[in-house]
Amino acid sequence: MFEALMTAPNTVRAKKYTVSQRMVNGINVPDVPNKWNLSAMEYEVLRQMRDHKKQIMIAEALGLSRKTVNTYLVRARAKMGVKTMYEAVMTFIKEEKSE
Repeated sequence: MFEALMTAPNTVRAKKYTVSQRMVNGINVPDVPNKWNLSAMEYEVLRQMRDHKKQIMIAEALGLSRKTVNTYLVRARAKMGVKTMYEAVMTFIKEEKSE
């Protein structure tokens, strides 16, 4: 059974990209100055959440695992000082409008 698991195609994991591959595939995530000091990826994930994308869709678009996307969201919430994803996205939207 273990051998079957090892040889079976892994359809659950998202395709991984290196930074240079992200650039080649047109996925450019520049640093964006923001009041919370969010990393470029934290900012990008929040931006895509603002556009009503689900975590799995964001993961596929950025070549990340869903767990990595979730980690970016958890870190962004902590930096923003909010408890829920809804609060994070709404705060993000308000800040974008004020800029």
